[in-house]
Amino acid sequence: MATPAERDEERRRRLERSLSGEDVRDAARALLAPGEELRELGATDVAFGDRGPLDPGETLAVTREPSRFWRAVTRTTLRKVLFFTLLAPVVLFLALDGIGGSSTLLDRLLGGRTCEGPPGSTAYRMRQALAALRHRADHFILTDQRLLLAERALLADPPRFTPVLSVPRHEVAAARHRPRGPWRRRVELCFTDGSRIVLALPWLEAPPPKRFLAALHR
Repeated sequence: MATPAERDEERRRRLERSLSGEDVRDAARALLAPGEELRELGATDVAFGDRGPLDPGETLAVTREPSRFWRAVTRTTLRKVLFFTLLAPVVLFLALDGIGGSSTLLDRLLGGRTCEGPPGSTAYRMRQALAALRHRADHFILTDQRLLLAERALLADPPRFTPVLSVPRHEVAAARHRPRGPWRRRVELCFTDGSRIVLALPWLEAPPPKRFLAALHR
């Protein structure tokens, strides 16, 4: 049985490992194959913006044809006055709030398109992994062989990861820093199948984009 002094020493060591992040890196290494080298890890998600429909049958409200509606409400002077004074604010609110669709006009204007690719593409599968309700990936683990998306167990001590999706490094055709407006910590990954996704790297929870890209290109 450990003495009180030994228990205190063990708690001190665990605290040091926790503060340094070494316990998290050990948890990530537990998922790697023999000989696979850990390069970087951190929290991530699809960057703010128009992520496109997740379900193949899902459509975007903002892509609907507005010409027929526009002609109807601006046909006469009276209709124009009524539209711009009464209806326009309501229509604008519905567009910005994304009524009837999965992405909003505001998301698209501010964040740009952050995921493009048909169902089954690498970007689409990554977005699915990051958006799933069960086993939702919330961390990336970058190695010399692949980009792994994993779920970190909440409040687990020691930390524990569950793998969700693995993307071989050779499928990443290009990568670059993709800041937009106030969102500076974003990287764009383009894949060999033509799909692309923009990932957010949260401050204090993930390495900066320059370090992520350096590890990816190493």
